[in-house]
Amino acid sequence: MKHNDSLAFTELSKGALDEHKHEYLNVYQKGALIGLCLDIIIRSESGGQQGWQDVINQLVKKYGKDRSFKDEELFGEIESLTSPKVRSILILMWRVPKGYLIKSIFQ
Repeated sequence: MKHNDSLAFTELSKGALDEHKHEYLNVYQKGALIGLCLDIIIRSESGGQQGWQDVINQLVKKYGKDRSFKDEELFGEIESLTSPKVRSILILMWRVPKGYLIKSIFQ
C-alpha cells in the first residue's frame, strides 16, 4: 500500500479516524519514526541527560488526563523543556509535508 506523503503529519493525525482513516498505517509508522528521531535529537542536544520519554513524562505531569494543552502552544512547550532546535525539527517533521529529516538524522 502506498502512503500519501503529501500530507503533513499533523493533518494525518487529526483525520486519522475519519478523513484519513485509510492512512492509519502511515500515521502509525511515521509516528514511531518521529518519536525515534526526536529521542535521538533530544539526547544529542541534552548530552544524554534526557530523551523523548522524559519530555512526555514532564508534559503528563503538567497536563495529565484532566487538563488539556492548546495545540498551537505544544511545540513551544516542548521547546521550553528541550531546545529551540527540537522545536525547529518538530515543525519540519509534523507541519511540513515531506519534511521528515529521518535520513539526515541517521547519517
